[in-house]
Amino acid sequence: MRKKTVKRNFMLYTEQQAGSLPSTGDRILLYPFRNLSVQPFSFPFSGMPRVRDALKIRFRPLLGERAEDVSLIPLLTKSEKKNSSGATFLLHGEDSETIETLMNAGGGELAVWPLPLVFAAEVDGSGLVIWSDDEQIISLWLEDWVPMLYRWSDRRENTVEEERRLIEAYAAGQNSAINRVFVGDRSSVNVQSSGENTFSAYGAYEHLDLSNKGANLLEQRERALGLLVKTARFALAGGLLFAAASGALFWQQTTASDITTSLPGNIYASAFGERSGQPLVSIRQKMAQLQGIRQDTSLQGFLKALGPVWEELNSSGDIVVETMKYSLEQERTDLLGTAKDNSAIQRLRALLEKQGFSLKTDNIQQVPGGGVRFNLSITKGARS
Repeated sequence: MRKKTVKRNFMLYTEQQAGSLPSTGDRILLYPFRNLSVQPFSFPFSGMPRVRDALKIRFRPLLGERAEDVSLIPLLTKSEKKNSSGATFLLHGEDSETIETLMNAGGGELAVWPLPLVFAAEVDGSGLVIWSDDEQIISLWLEDWVPMLYRWSDRRENTVEEERRLIEAYAAGQNSAINRVFVGDRSSVNVQSSGENTFSAYGAYEHLDLSNKGANLLEQRERALGLLVKTARFALAGGLLFAAASGALFWQQTTASDITTSLPGNIYASAFGERSGQPLVSIRQKMAQLQGIRQDTSLQGFLKALGPVWEELNSSGDIVVETMKYSLEQERTDLLGTAKDNSAIQRLRALLEKQGFSLKTDNIQQVPGGGVRFNLSITKGARS
């Protein structure tokens, strides 16, 4: 059976104010954000929950006390088993409040896009899109469909040509060149046609929604999928361990009965679907691999364990992490930052130890204006 095609209705924000948005189908609101910035990212792991946790750690030192007032919404343009990349949208101020009001009043399926993104197909995913009307000029620079820069400016203080030169100069400073430029306004474009072309050309935008509701739903789906995969892995590991134990026991009993010396190899081949000249040694190796599943000392495992700690510390704002260094060879992570006082450091230590980490504190120093600077060396503690 062929999958049913869903009609997507692309509408400008001013049209929504006039009540012209249809009440059925998937609706995508093209909003002229004023307080929005874009930052590309690349991580050696995948999964929306892990990406969001890593981005929170990256941007918290920059945002400081305003971190709670900024909506952080990732767009995954590439997601593989061991790496992911894309761009994160940082939304704050009145725009965020307006979007939430629209979500509560709109009903149905309503997603929110930055206005220029609907024209991404007009530059084949790489180039500069500029939107111009009587009030504003909005520009979006994309590279291989990944948003690299978003900028809003007042129409009275800027021109389209000045905006183009400014963005081209910025791209040149990033060792990139802008070869395609698209300029649109209300009289020269059809947002519905442009939106359908963009969807057909690049499907990763399908899950983009700059409302908190949309981002949270996407994260919940990712967490549910991750839980299913994790459950399946542990079920497989449990079956492997049972097969190994049964094979070892049967081999011991048959050896005591003085059966032929070829029987251990046959039992190993029957249990694991492969042959080994030293079946007992191979069984020990597989059991060691099972133990490795329980102890994840990779950067991905560290960030996953660090997430609950950071969520609990978010409300206080007493800890600011300036630098995080991870050593693959030593399986160690060094955190360099500042704290309100020594008790805040002790609280951080207690939360990390609760997650099974071993910690060593170095170079605690008072800093001018109050507070202390610290350096934590963190390794994964052994847990049964």
